[in-house]
Amino acid sequence: MRLARPAGDAALLVSADGIAARLASAIRVRRLAAVLDVIPGARTVLVITEPGSWDLGELATLILALPLPAAAASGAAVRIAVIEVPPDNGAARRPALAVKNPGNVSLFRRSRALDRLTRR
Repeated sequence: MRLARPAGDAALLVSADGIAARLASAIRVRRLAAVLDVIPGARTVLVITEPGSWDLGELATLILALPLPAAAASGAAVRIAVIEVPPDNGAARRPALAVKNPGNVSLFRRSRALDRLTRR
């Protein structure tokens, strides 16, 4: 079940448990006027609009009625290449990461845990 509520006066937070990425994709494909950004989370989608451009109730009704794109095949892999970058200024070598299929990656974040994994 999808629910939507205002997030300030120019944004809408849509609950989309299990389908957030698909809902965000459907919103982006629709190219709604004055929608500045669509940010999928684990269970929600934040839709940011130009202030005053939408009645958020109407926007919620429109978004909740959007058909969702088909789900991607489960187990679809995203290939991430790890490339060693030569140190500069005597700093320790740190791996740089390149995402080979950015269409399937919503958020990429470098962490110390990732550094530890790549040094083995």
